[in-house]
Amino acid sequence: MTAKKTLTKQPSARKVDTYKRDLAELLSGREYVLIGQRTCAADGNSALGFVYPQRGWAECADWNARAECGGGLHFCAVGAVGGVVVRDGGSTIKASGQDLRWQVVLALASDSVRIDGEKHKARRVFVLDLDGTQAECGAWLHSHGIVGHYMTATAGDRGTATAGYGGTATAGDRGTIKTGDGGVAITTWIDDSGNKQVKAWTVGKGRDLKANTAYHVVAGVATEITK
Repeated sequence: MTAKKTLTKQPSARKVDTYKRDLAELLSGREYVLIGQRTCAADGNSALGFVYPQRGWAECADWNARAECGGGLHFCAVGAVGGVVVRDGGSTIKASGQDLRWQVVLALASDSVRIDGEKHKARRVFVLDLDGTQAECGAWLHSHGIVGHYMTATAGDRGTATAGYGGTATAGDRGTIKTGDGGVAITTWIDDSGNKQVKAWTVGKGRDLKANTAYHVVAGVATEITK
């Protein structure tokens, strides 16, 4: 008697192609698309119980177009294609907390509403297939010319570290640092005795350094770079 074969169902090529096709179309610039950053629990659960997928489209069942929380899928708009770049205060990002899944999402501007001059919500969003870490989401945004909220940037000696709103920029000796408002800039160097030294500055109005301004740092001394 011939043993019965057990067939393992494989993902169809059509499903894989659909994800790639939709992503390419959203990034083509033919339509005005917002690029967003958000967080949820590690299993995809949001604060209101909606479960976000690992990738692809997610749609809100109780969508409304009112400029208020609820009735939509929420995100921080950190960039756009096919239209003006939109930035917000980052209020939908949980910068602290355990087991967060970080996500980059795309949403048609025509499907989206800005809330209170800060965060956005959309009827549906397209979740990028990333690993859920802050670093990978930040790297994807950076590769598309966007410095997202709470991104961490690190550079070695003589390197350049740039981070956005609430971000952290860390550079070695003789490096260049720049962050957005509410960020932290850190430099490290080795002193004459061979000991590692660290210095940090807060960034923003009334703080140590100006926001969105590049500084050259040598042995813990930050000097604003002027053209």
